[in-house]
Amino acid sequence: MKLATDASLAASLSPVPSTTACKICGAAAPLHGVVDFNKSCESSNGVHFPLSGVPVWYHRCTECRFLFSEQFDHWTPAMFRRHIYNESYPLVDPEMDGTRAKREAIPLLALAGQVKASRVLDYGGGEGTLTRIMTGNGYEATSWDPMRDGTLSPPPASFDIVTAYEVFEHTPTPSRTCQEALSFARPGGLFLFSTLISDELRTQACDHWYISPRNGHISIHTTHSLRRLFAQLGWRVRHHGSSHHMAFAESAPGQDDTPDRLINSAPRATRSTSPD
Repeated sequence: MKLATDASLAASLSPVPSTTACKICGAAAPLHGVVDFNKSCESSNGVHFPLSGVPVWYHRCTECRFLFSEQFDHWTPAMFRRHIYNESYPLVDPEMDGTRAKREAIPLLALAGQVKASRVLDYGGGEGTLTRIMTGNGYEATSWDPMRDGTLSPPPASFDIVTAYEVFEHTPTPSRTCQEALSFARPGGLFLFSTLISDELRTQACDHWYISPRNGHISIHTTHSLRRLFAQLGWRVRHHGSSHHMAFAESAPGQDDTPDRLINSAPRATRSTSPD
């Protein structure tokens, strides 16, 4: 495994203030805790990597309870690829081999059929596995990943369904990322995404498996922070368990009961390893 022991990593992280402003609501966010950079989600499976000796600090909002690190805010895509999304990344995220995409495709296909969607965009789609599955099932599917495709022209904003599976915990700019992802949906379109909400975290602890900087998990949401984030952009969120969510534009006509009806009828993708 490529370890985070080189001096350039430690030098690249921003200084840590004792209190900062929440990236979602602007309220005070004092320091909450610290973990080693090499802490990964595989800790939930009993896999622990050698310590890097590089501390990563997280703040937590006193209002919406959003948990985040500011130390990566100035990083470029090249810096993320060097230190996080490098050749060792599959060791900390084994499901990127297509396991996650195949699992998520099951409820996505069911929902797409239910709402008679034809065009689907997978935002943050990585290698494009989910897109290939959707295309193989007769949908016009596109993958757009800002980490990989940011220098290319984005596709037009005309998709019936936009998905973002395991994306929101990776971004240092949650509002900008959310706004960009939603911009691809046509008027009245649906937005499906997954990210684990942290409503049950202890007051002062960063030992939860999902708080893992080696995976790039630097933005950990709560129910309140997600709803506030989307409300600022004129969207509303419904939750399907603790990790899967659906959003609709507030202005979408004739959808008063659509969020609850669809979220309650949609099959659920379940992860077979780490807790949900």
